Amino acid sequence: MERKSLLNNKSYYAVIFTSIQSEVNKDYEEMAELMISLAKKQPGFLMVGSALSNGIGITVAYWETEESIRNWKNNEKHLVARHKGRSAGTVIIALHRSKENKNLLAGNK
Repeated sequence: MERKSLLNNKSYYAVIFTSIQSEVNKDYEEMAELMISLAKKQPGFLMVGSALSNGIGITVAYWETEESIRNWKNNEKHLVARHKGRSAGTVIIALHRSKENKNLLAGNK
């Protein structure tokens, strides 16, 4: 499914997670891939995008509802991954939630 079609015609929530890693951590990378795979299976998940450069990472996950976000936040495997990330020295810079109307992003129609 094309990204544009996922973000049309209804509101969504974007969760933005930014982190700093002091060194390359293969375990963190594997856990991140596992969490993305798991998130994709959660009710209300729309899509995710990530980037990593020079130890600074940003991930934006798009969800249908705030309830979907809460359920993901409280997912047992996600809780374990978050704890492991903090224990491994990952520094969380910011975690934001934003509600957007997809029609605003599509331009003036």
